[in-house]
Amino acid sequence: MMIRNCKGINHHGWQRAMRALRRETGQDLIEYGLLAGLIAVVAIGAVRLLGVEVGDWWSAIGQRIANLW
Repeated sequence: MMIRNCKGINHHGWQRAMRALRRETGQDLIEYGLLAGLIAVVAIGAVRLLGVEVGDWWSAIGQRIANLW
């Protein structure tokens, strides 16, 4: 892939960037990023799903404590 007439970035910079994209170590970083994103989505879903139940549970405990007085 040849890149020509790019203003602001010299040819050596493009070569380094393209080499970095071809390296497999960069793929590891992408995989870790995707895995972290998946974990975040699952965590957010679990909090949304369980958040209502936990809130109801704490409300019930608060009501019981209030009824003791």
